Amino acid sequence: MIYERFDPTLEKYKPQNALSVANTAAPLPVPKTSLLDLWEKYTQFQQAHLEETTIIRDYGKIEKRIRKFPKPYLEDAIAIQAHLLSELAAETAKRTLKQLSACCNWAMRKKLISENPFKELAQEVKTKKASKVSRKPFSKECVAAIISAFEHNTYCSKYSPIPHS
Repeated sequence: MIYERFDPTLEKYKPQNALSVANTAAPLPVPKTSLLDLWEKYTQFQQAHLEETTIIRDYGKIEKRIRKFPKPYLEDAIAIQAHLLSELAAETAKRTLKQLSACCNWAMRKKLISENPFKELAQEVKTKKASKVSRKPFSKECVAAIISAFEHNTYCSKYSPIPHS
């Protein structure tokens, strides 16, 4: 009353007004989730299930890549995808994104995160398809000649105690 701020209707002093004032205040910034911390927890979990060489060789490579990310946070998944594609071959970038997605799926099961920002990113990366060239090294005639040689012991040494057949 001294400062002439008294509200004679008393609306100003009701609890719902206090809540509405609190809601209009700027929301607290949500801290970003460190991808490196998440990866380290995932790697620790996987150590019980995988060979030590796999952890060192494969998971170590992913960790080194994460350390090189300009924005190493889950919320920057699109920027991470772009970085990987600019720095690595498409196949390597795709494998890395698949591993990061697996890490996030694990983190979701453990209730560490609520969603997987890498879920669809690996599928967007296009890699070269294997050519449609036949992988058969021998023609039908060559196969027949090889089988005939085995059947008749054509190239078997005369000193061999066991024939090819």
